[in-house]
Amino acid sequence: NAESTSETLYLGVFASGGAVLSIEDCAFNSNLYGSGIIASSSSVFVSNTRFGDNINVYSNNMITALNGGTLTLSNSCFTDNFSPFADGVVLIDSTSTLLSNVNNYGVGNSGDSTSTFPFCNGVLLNATLTCSTFDASVCALDSSSPAPVTPAPVTPAPVTLAPITPAPVTLAPVTPAPV
Repeated sequence: NAESTSETLYLGVFASGGAVLSIEDCAFNSNLYGSGIIASSSSVFVSNTRFGDNINVYSNNMITALNGGTLTLSNSCFTDNFSPFADGVVLIDSTSTLLSNVNNYGVGNSGDSTSTFPFCNGVLLNATLTCSTFDASVCALDSSSPAPVTPAPVTPAPVTLAPITPAPVTLAPVTPAPV
């Protein structure tokens, strides 16, 4: 039971001060008020996580990396989220880094209708004002089988074999036994 204080109203997860946070197999659904995840000067890894039907009336994006934070995002789904102040589902500020945006799905998300920048249904890279859209055509979390993963090609290391020289064999003469 959370009290109505400023911290419980505005944030889902807040990582700061060099923290390393891994969020896997989680759901942020039907929340009201603030961002789902904020990475401030921290490293955040989000995988196999669902963000659905959230309304952020206080802050902006579902995930925000700022003040030198990093974000690795994979196999996650963003559906029907709304924020009147957001230009994108995920925001990476000009001091932060998006390390990966792989196999993520987004549909029905919306934000600031007064912005001159079109809403980014993906990751908005604030430094360049470019949108890295989500690349999955379906939500991997909706299937009973795991999301397809394409392994990196493996190049075997070269193997040098030394030539084999058979050892000399000396046969002793055979003398038949007397009969």
